[in-house]
Amino acid sequence: MKKLLGLILIFTMLCLAGCNKSYGKQVFMCHKDNQIGLRAVYYGDNKVTFDFGGHYKMEDNGIFYDIFDYLEKRSSEDKDQLFFYVKSGSYRMYTEDKVGYDVNTKMVSLDTEIADAKDIEGLMISFRGRQFYLDMSDGSIFQSKIEPVKIHRQGAHLYYPEDLFDRSVTGVDTSADKGDIQRCLDDFLDKIGSSLTEDTYFYQYHYQGNARDSDVTVNGNVFINGAAVDITDTVAYTSGYSIDYDPICQSETMPDINTEGLIDPMELIPDVLEYARQNMSKEDLGYPELIYGDSFLRYDRINDLLYYRFTLNKYFYVKVDPRTGKITGSDFSGTGE
Repeated sequence: MKKLLGLILIFTMLCLAGCNKSYGKQVFMCHKDNQIGLRAVYYGDNKVTFDFGGHYKMEDNGIFYDIFDYLEKRSSEDKDQLFFYVKSGSYRMYTEDKVGYDVNTKMVSLDTEIADAKDIEGLMISFRGRQFYLDMSDGSIFQSKIEPVKIHRQGAHLYYPEDLFDRSVTGVDTSADKGDIQRCLDDFLDKIGSSLTEDTYFYQYHYQGNARDSDVTVNGNVFINGAAVDITDTVAYTSGYSIDYDPICQSETMPDINTEGLIDPMELIPDVLEYARQNMSKEDLGYPELIYGDSFLRYDRINDLLYYRFTLNKYFYVKVDPRTGKITGSDFSGTGE
């Protein structure tokens, strides 16, 4: 009898060892391969668990997004590259230091305070600046690429986006030498950076090449505590080796803008993305479907309003209150502002 009980116990243990661990109720199932290898999402015991045991689908350029390879090999320089979002009433963002993962099962888990699986209304993952919005209505994954503007500082008072040189410019001949544009801008920014007396954010440039020299004109705003001030356009330009600077509002008193305690713009991306999808046509989304853009902190002098401006697909924008997260304005007409 003891021998029989022992055999039953061993058999039971072997069965349990071969069973899949239960992660709760399935709340999302992908219906096809995708760039992040996500198979399903579960909810149970106050945890949301993402199953990355699926197959990867490469993009046309051969890229896919291996989240587990990143989690295993990340260095200190890689931090803040991965975010998870769960919506229950509102979205909550989970940074990579708040998630647990099992390399063997390829499961990522988040501790939540959600009462029930039915309360989960939305899911999104952001990895290396690319968002993967899980459409819970049909099991598809919608991609977007929205990031806060990365700002570079040069000298004591000059600021500009790190990708300024890669942005679309006006006044550039299609036959213009990109190397000449780069050299001209580098020289220009170096000279103007040492001559500025107040913080200025340059956001756009115009380039004109000619037989003798290359001329550049740069537009900017007064920059206060990390916020660009609307209707304070400043212009700096070079002709040959001379530099001129025209601070239009130099004689006006600028406000002391409080930019402390603001919501991280990364937290606002899911709501902006949902709002944009509701207001943009399929033609506006492009092919393959993709919403792209950036966010930047601005200050409206006329209405005394601090806001994040999310510029989307070049011609559209959404304004968001940086303290409440409420969407306060938008333009999807394609005419800009």
